[in-house]
Amino acid sequence: MDENAIESLVSELESVSWWSRENAQAKLGRLGLSAIEPIMTKLQDENEEIRNKFAGALSYISDFKALEILVDLTTHNLVSVRIAASQALANMGDERAITPLIVLLESNDWQIRNTAQESLGKLGLPAIVSLMEKLKDKNEETQNNAAYTLAYVNDLKAVEVLIELTKYNLASVRAAASKALGNIGDKKAIQPLIALLADADWQVYGNAQESLGKLGEPAIELLLVKLQDKDEKIRQRAATALANIGEIAVTPLSQLLQSSDWQVRESVVIALGGIKHDSAAQILLGVLNDTNYKVRLAAIKSLGRIGNETSVEGLLNILTRSLESTALRFVLCNGREL
Repeated sequence: MDENAIESLVSELESVSWWSRENAQAKLGRLGLSAIEPIMTKLQDENEEIRNKFAGALSYISDFKALEILVDLTTHNLVSVRIAASQALANMGDERAITPLIVLLESNDWQIRNTAQESLGKLGLPAIVSLMEKLKDKNEETQNNAAYTLAYVNDLKAVEVLIELTKYNLASVRAAASKALGNIGDKKAIQPLIALLADADWQVYGNAQESLGKLGEPAIELLLVKLQDKDEKIRQRAATALANIGEIAVTPLSQLLQSSDWQVRESVVIALGGIKHDSAAQILLGVLNDTNYKVRLAAIKSLGRIGNETSVEGLLNILTRSLESTALRFVLCNGREL
């Protein structure tokens, strides 16, 4: 592209139109190295708004010839420039960007730290190797910044390393590893994620529940086993994970309602309530006749959580029973008029 065309795009970056500016940023970024000089000139402008507009164009650059310049820009005095440079480095996918991006994890600006974390996550397995050193740092904040970065990793090659990190001594590392495994979606993560349901840290087992939900149907069988665990908290956490999986878990869950253990049936009912689908509500209506009071009560609560027409009709039908006040309360909690 000739100099006149570049100058035209540079002028567009000062447009009052958001779309025109965005379009110009993208086009300039695609020009790579040849666009950097006019951008750098505008980064010296006295007007902060103009400096920020031109900084945004840097994030679109994916020209390897510009890598060294972008690395230098990660130490620029403008926050917007450091952010854009780190985004561009991630888009290139070059391992040479790892070290300067890791330095940005120590920034006092949360936006810069967050962008660096996302950028390192895009670089995948090679970034993890460098982050491992930061996890050993004596400074807790440094450890945590490195740990949180792991959650952004979405590289299939990193699965084995992330599985190992689910056993790490730092809760922040276990939590981040479990989140990353859910995003990657490899079935090999199911067993280690289920093991994390027993973790003492709420963020760790919470992320494990969410990730198991993302892994979906392949995780159901092992979660059903955990739903029959002797430990109540394990049953509850497995129920939440199954609820996260959604409608596809309804049929296998319903089969466990034949269990002679009322606590297992109660856990099934809790999971069905979390799914919030009409098919779950239909099954819960049958549970209203369960022989155990606590199971029936759990069914009422779950129907209240679902709150659809099927649930409300079922609750209205049992208002004459001894559980009348409980049923009424859960109907009203869902904003239904009797």
